[in-house]
Amino acid sequence: MNCLTLLFLVLAALCLCGGAGAQTFEKTGDRGWLVKTDCYEARINSFFGFLESLRMNGVEVIENRYTSVIYGYYNAPYLVYIADSVEKQGSSVISLNNGAGSVEYVFEPRRVRIRVANGGRDEFFQHTILSRSFRGAVSGQGKALGLKGGLEPGSYTLLSLSGAVKISGDASVHDTSVLYALRFSPEKGAVAEEVIEPALMDEDLRRAAFELAYPDGDLETSEDLFVLSPADWQVFQRENRDGGTLRLSGRVNVPCDKVSVRITGKSRDGKSYPGKWESVTVNGSTGCFDAGLPLRAGGWYTLDIRAEDHGAAVAEKTIAHVGMGEVFVGAGQSNATNSSPDKTRAQSGMVSCTDGHLWQPADDPIIGVHDGSDGGSYYPTLGDLLYAEFGVPIGIASTGHGGTAVSQWTPNTELYKFFMDRVRLLGKGGFRAVLWHQGENDAWTPSEDYYRLLRTSIRYSCLDAGWRFPWFVAKVSYHSPAAPVHETTRSAQQRLWDEGIALPGPDTDTLRSEYREGGGMGIHFSGKGLEAHARAWADILIPYIHSLID
Repeated sequence: MNCLTLLFLVLAALCLCGGAGAQTFEKTGDRGWLVKTDCYEARINSFFGFLESLRMNGVEVIENRYTSVIYGYYNAPYLVYIADSVEKQGSSVISLNNGAGSVEYVFEPRRVRIRVANGGRDEFFQHTILSRSFRGAVSGQGKALGLKGGLEPGSYTLLSLSGAVKISGDASVHDTSVLYALRFSPEKGAVAEEVIEPALMDEDLRRAAFELAYPDGDLETSEDLFVLSPADWQVFQRENRDGGTLRLSGRVNVPCDKVSVRITGKSRDGKSYPGKWESVTVNGSTGCFDAGLPLRAGGWYTLDIRAEDHGAAVAEKTIAHVGMGEVFVGAGQSNATNSSPDKTRAQSGMVSCTDGHLWQPADDPIIGVHDGSDGGSYYPTLGDLLYAEFGVPIGIASTGHGGTAVSQWTPNTELYKFFMDRVRLLGKGGFRAVLWHQGENDAWTPSEDYYRLLRTSIRYSCLDAGWRFPWFVAKVSYHSPAAPVHETTRSAQQRLWDEGIALPGPDTDTLRSEYREGGGMGIHFSGKGLEAHARAWADILIPYIHSLID
C-alpha cells in the first residue's frame, strides 16, 4: 500500500466522524446519562436500564424507548426482567444486571459495543430496538437485502434514506412484524456482542437505499408520454364545497405539438362531465406540460391524456382514479401509524393513501409512514366515515413513527424533515389539516417542555411550508389500565388548544382496555379500538369541515 492510498483511507475514516475529538459522559437529571462524541450521541435510561437512543452521523440507529433491558423465556408466557442495578464503570461503560443476566454498553470514540450475558437460563434473549427509518441492509458480500424476515448474525450496513451504519457481531436482526430489533440470544453462561459504527454513505449505498425504499423505481422514465400528476388514486384538496384545481403535468418524449385531456365521471352532486377533449400548453422544446384544470368535487374521475403531432396521436395514457375531495396529513407515534395487530380496509372504495409519490387504495398497512410498520391503522375507517358524510374521495398522507417523543419531531430532526417533505409535495393548500396523535412517550416529559417543543414544530412547519395550515392535536398519554392518563402531557396539549396554537383533537385516553390490544393490556388499539379511534376523529373533523364549506 503506497503512502497516498494510506493517506486517503485515513482521511476517509476521519471524515466519517470529524476526527477523534473529545468524549463527554454526563448525568442527565436522575434518570440517565448522555454520551457524546464526534461520531454519535447516546442516551441511557438509568431508571428502566437500557440504551434509549443512539444517533450516529445524523442517523437514528436505536429507539429503545420503554423496552426492558433483559428478556427471558422459558415455558410460557414471556418473562420480562428490568435491571436491578444500573452502574457506570470507569469513563465509558454502563453495566446493567439482574437475575436473568447482564448487559454492558461500551462507548468508544468511534463506535458502540453492546455485550449481553446469559446469567444461566436455558432460553434467553434480549432485544435492542432499531430505528424503523432503516429500509434494508447491504451484506458483507455487497448484496442488498430487505429487513423483512430478519437477518442472521454477521456483518451488515444498515441503510436509511439519510445515512448508514455498520453492525457486526453475534446479534441477528429480528423481524417482529411491527418493528426490527437486534436480538441477542447467548447460550447459558455465554456472552454475545454487537458492534455499531458509522458507515460512509457513498453513491452505491444511496442507490441501494432508494431501491429498497422504492422498489418500483425512480420517477424518471423514457415513456413516450410520462404523466407526473395526477397519479392513479390521487386526491386533490378541494378549495370549496363544489370543487378545486387539478394539477396536470408531465412530459412528452416524442415529437409533439399538442397535448389534450378528457375528463369523464360524476361529481359529488351527480353531474356527469361532458367528456370533451381540451388542449393544454406544451413546451415545444422540452415536451413538458403543466396546467391547472378546474375540477368539481367528487370522483373517481377518469383522465385520458393524448399527445398529438400534426393532428395524429403519438402517445396516450389513462389515469383511472382521480378525486377532488379532502386530504389529511397524519403525524405522531405508533397509534398514528400501522401498529395495531388488526388490519382494516376502506369499505367505500373511496379512500386512498400516499407516500408522497405513489397513491393507492387505503387498505392497511397505509403506505408512507416513516417507521415502515405494517399492521393496522385507523385511517381507512376514518376515510369511510368522512366519505359517508361528504360524498367526496378522501386522501391520507401518514408520516408517523412509533415510539417517538415530541423532541424527535422538532425542526432539523429527521422526522421533521420527512414530515415537511410530504407537506411540500402536497403543496400549498394541498391538504385540509394535520392530524397529530402522540404523547405516550412523553409521559414523564415536563408539561412546559412538551408544550414548547410541539409549539415550535407547529409554528416552524407553517413557516417552512409558506402557508398556515391547521394542526389538530389529540389528547394522548395512555399507557395501560394501570396508567391511563398522565396530566403532564395532557395539560400541555390542553394549553396548545387554549392558546389557539392547535385545534382540539379527540381525547383518546378515554379509549381504555376495552379498545386495546393484548386482551386490554396493550398500548395499541385493537380492531374495535381502531373503529372507535376513527369515530373520535370523525366527530371532530366533520363539524370543522362543514364550518368551512357550508
